[in-house]
Amino acid sequence: MGFTPISATRVIGHVDNSADPDIHVDIPLMLVKPAHARVPMPVLIIFQYGPVAFPAPAAPSADELVHINDVWKAQMLQLDPSLQAVFKAHPAWQPITAPRPPPPTLDVDGNPPPLQQLIADGWAVALIEPNSIQPDGGAGLTRGVIGLSNKGHWRKPDDWGVLRAWGWGASRALDYLETDPQLDSHHLGIDGVSRYGKAALVTMAFDTRFAMALVASSGESGTKPHRRNFGETVENQTAADAYHWMAGNFLKFGAAEARFGAKTPDDFPIDAGELIALCAPRMVFVSYGSPQRW
Repeated sequence: MGFTPISATRVIGHVDNSADPDIHVDIPLMLVKPAHARVPMPVLIIFQYGPVAFPAPAAPSADELVHINDVWKAQMLQLDPSLQAVFKAHPAWQPITAPRPPPPTLDVDGNPPPLQQLIADGWAVALIEPNSIQPDGGAGLTRGVIGLSNKGHWRKPDDWGVLRAWGWGASRALDYLETDPQLDSHHLGIDGVSRYGKAALVTMAFDTRFAMALVASSGESGTKPHRRNFGETVENQTAADAYHWMAGNFLKFGAAEARFGAKTPDDFPIDAGELIALCAPRMVFVSYGSPQRW
């Protein structure tokens, strides 16, 4: 990865579905370790957009390529002996040449991608796919770990939202990482951007084993105060397609007309600062993109 030799391991977590065998929850995780780092290594779990996949594999060594080319040339000569003249005229040519690794794509400041920097600094990285734990949509609430706990029925108003389910999955990943003697589970962080930034904060607040959180552009139901009337708001989530991120009771605070009367974010008994405080005294780094204002 970049210029750092690595090992990569794909791990699948199978959630016990004996409560409802019709619902299957398998959680893929890609564990990437620098090959020559000092152990035990610190670890960063990253909520990944999209499926987790292996990094590009390393090419065969020079000696292995020589052997591959010798065998390949011998097989070609068996199929067409006239190729002997071609190989004799071009003795240095080989059917397969070792590919040169492309240079890393640099950002505007000339830095390589963050994942490459982490690996080069001796960190292990665990990439986890949140949607495998719980689908990111209201229609998915009868599936995933929330649907499994409710045996395929809809959740109750005080049941988990998707953010908490994703946090639960990250904790299960930590369970696995704690069993690896090459990893330092006491120096383990959680990272996420946007909706996954919200989930990273929730993960950190509910599981004290995480030593650090990197929370980027998390917006409403993340680090942004509920009582704020610009950027992403409570109304954005309760009136749009994001209500599933929080418990169903969250909808009450965006209700203009209801049996209990109108409620606004000013009626919240808590605010985001208290969620951040649940992480104390552990490290939480909060970042935002200024043009987005979320």
